[in-house]
Amino acid sequence: MRRPGALRREPVLSGMLIGVGLGLVWVYLDHWRQGLIAIALVLAAGAVLRLLLPNRAVGVLAVRSRLFDFAMLAGLSAGILSLTLAVPLPHS
Repeated sequence: MRRPGALRREPVLSGMLIGVGLGLVWVYLDHWRQGLIAIALVLAAGAVLRLLLPNRAVGVLAVRSRLFDFAMLAGLSAGILSLTLAVPLPHS
């Protein structure tokens, strides 16, 4: 019997990694603001999921206590979002 792949064993973490990866591709394609906003939103979604789902459902995303993990993901999201929005748009 085969063990399920990583994407099936860790759906929350896999979704977050795919979302962050797509955001990084967006940044690479010279859409840095949209890419970083997408990354911040993925981290915010991960924070909410970590807060709401039981430990078994989030798998390896559960590193410390639920509140600590939520605070770290939400803080990273807020930091990336605020720094991204603080950079002024260039005038064309």
